[in-house]
Amino acid sequence: MTAAKSSSDGTLIASGYDDGILQISGLDPETGLYIERECDTGDAAIASIELHLEQEIIITNTTDGMTSIWNMDLQLISSYPTKKVAAGAGSGASAETAESADPVEEPIEETEPIAMPEPVEEAVSPEPAEPTEPAEPAESAEPAESPEPIEPIEPIEPIEPTEPTEPNTQAESPEPPAQSDEGKYEALAMLRYKNSDTISFKFKVSYIPKPYILGLSLSGGYSCYTMLQPFYFGGYIEPHLGIPQKKFPFTYEQNGKPIPSPLIVGGKIYFPFGICVFPFKKNIEFYAELEPGLALNLMWNTKFGKDAITSKVYPAFYGAFKTGVTYKGFTGFIEGNYDAILGFGFSIGIGYNINVQIFGQKQDELVRE
Repeated sequence: MTAAKSSSDGTLIASGYDDGILQISGLDPETGLYIERECDTGDAAIASIELHLEQEIIITNTTDGMTSIWNMDLQLISSYPTKKVAAGAGSGASAETAESADPVEEPIEETEPIAMPEPVEEAVSPEPAEPTEPAEPAESAEPAESPEPIEPIEPIEPIEPTEPTEPNTQAESPEPPAQSDEGKYEALAMLRYKNSDTISFKFKVSYIPKPYILGLSLSGGYSCYTMLQPFYFGGYIEPHLGIPQKKFPFTYEQNGKPIPSPLIVGGKIYFPFGICVFPFKKNIEFYAELEPGLALNLMWNTKFGKDAITSKVYPAFYGAFKTGVTYKGFTGFIEGNYDAILGFGFSIGIGYNINVQIFGQKQDELVRE
């Protein structure tokens, strides 16, 4: 994260990243529901962000010298070139604030005539010197021109607005609490949770104990992430196929008919329960889960029709521990599993997750603070 800015009430935060991603997350000011939106602003890193809820706009400055204005749906309103800004320059920095600082210096230069009141005081001191000739008061009338410099004293009033500059700095001083809020949001961003459920499809290759050497399976199911954040649960169906070794050491019979080198055909029904977090970047999620379930297996002689021979179905307890990484929907994982009939095995696999909203989104407690 290279820049961040929270709203004045702390319910919404805009974040910028070095890959040009702009994101807003928090409570929607209209609906009060938790939202998380993002868009790609380009290849340049986002150096600073301004968030204006009243105007419903977000202003970004990128390191390639572009200033862009976005609406709250992260749709581009306008974009124009400005001076290049170094990444990490901080939130709230803009060309307008830099220009607004210059006029503060000009009235300070005008305050130099403030030294003129000193001759006015000297002009006041001659007044008590009434014994002097009236011509001298005429000279003292020259200080009567001093009211003209007194008029510059009126610029002192603009100097007093310089005191509001202190409130401006004080207006900036709230940024430290804002930074503390950013610290909360940044911590939240470093460990934020998944706010959508998924429909998943996974392909798995397994090592299973001899006399079988390879297992292949394809699973599909649903996982709910929004009800127990950061934990999730779901249900999956997984048809599988067990391939025997070339020289099969056993001969099985069914009704007196041999089943040489039978394939294992069956499936599993399991119910994963796990935890999922985003520890580094918003598109990279890490997860780990336990998968208790039931496996159903039978043996088949790989023939069809009248020559097909199959055994009865053998039910068995099934369990597994899986851990993996998901990036933009694509997932890879490793798994250790146990089948009460086949024994222990090891699997690797890939899959794809489709994010869906069925039970709605859950507002994070830290966001509501």
